[in-house]
Amino acid sequence: MKLRPFFIEQLPSSLRSTLLEETAGFLVQKSLVAGVDCDYGKSILHLLSLLLSPDVKKLKVTLCCYYGCRDLESVLCCIKKNGVSLEHLELARSSLLRMDPLQFKNVLTSATRLHSLVVRNICSDAMLKLIGAHSPTLQILIIANSKQVTDLGVESLCCRITVCDRGDEDANQVTYYIVQGVPKEDD
Repeated sequence: MKLRPFFIEQLPSSLRSTLLEETAGFLVQKSLVAGVDCDYGKSILHLLSLLLSPDVKKLKVTLCCYYGCRDLESVLCCIKKNGVSLEHLELARSSLLRMDPLQFKNVLTSATRLHSLVVRNICSDAMLKLIGAHSPTLQILIIANSKQVTDLGVESLCCRITVCDRGDEDANQVTYYIVQGVPKEDD
């Protein structure tokens, strides 16, 4: 049992990222079949504790399959502890999930190299404010289907950064692609 961590530590970070993403995808599919009483949260936590290390640069985690994931705090703590080199982080869920902004802040403050952040179905106004305040290197932000985001949240994010068009080539500006579905038409 003591040899296993040694061998896992010898895996290159790109292979660890691939193993994390593909195994997590497999586990989430199994959890959707199992229903509410699945052990997906514990499984993803164990997977992260085995494979996530400070040299991993890309991480995609689909969060628990039911509302009120009991292992979410531990998952975020693991990402905070071992995700210091993350450049791309994707936290997604198939349906709405409320996330504690303070736990999310801990992830943001430790992942200081973050260039790309995807928070599908889970972003809120409070999270946007934290992203603006704690992610100075962020270039791409995707908040698709986040129903808890309002104009106020986007405004608080925009107060901290400069928003550019995709075609803008100014290297001194940060580009955020904010995706939130189809805009409403004015009456």
